[in-house]
Amino acid sequence: MIRPLHRVSRGVRVLAMFVACFGTLAAAAQGAKLKVSVSPAAIPKGTNYRVKVSGTYAKSELTGRAYLIAVIQYSAAPCKATAQLENNLQPQFYLAKNQQQVGVFETKSPFSRTDTFGAVVLGTRRVCAYLYPKVVGPADTTAPIATASAKYTVLKKR
Repeated sequence: MIRPLHRVSRGVRVLAMFVACFGTLAAAAQGAKLKVSVSPAAIPKGTNYRVKVSGTYAKSELTGRAYLIAVIQYSAAPCKATAQLENNLQPQFYLAKNQQQVGVFETKSPFSRTDTFGAVVLGTRRVCAYLYPKVVGPADTTAPIATASAKYTVLKKR
């Protein structure tokens, strides 16, 4: 039996709508992602190293503008759950513009930024990054939508 053309095209449209909806739901289910890397991971004192923070988010996850906070801890301890808790440890907020704004807005997704630092003090450190759905302050209870960290060590120069 041959189907009328209008029935086939309606079936194709329904299938296309199903695939589009499923793709949108799958993308939303993945959620925001954040990755931190330090290169090199073992750094001779007096040399430079790079911290790369990259990530993605969906606009539907935001309640304002995507806000990235990154800190350098002066220990190998695991990162705290939020940047607000890190604040109690007095880390270096290296994206800070001023005392009130310790992060930067990420205006597009995916995003990536690389910052270069000089290794001065010996020891193991950790970079902790937090992606928030809006700008946050020290007393804000908003949870990050993604977090990531990377450990590195500053060694004696050989």
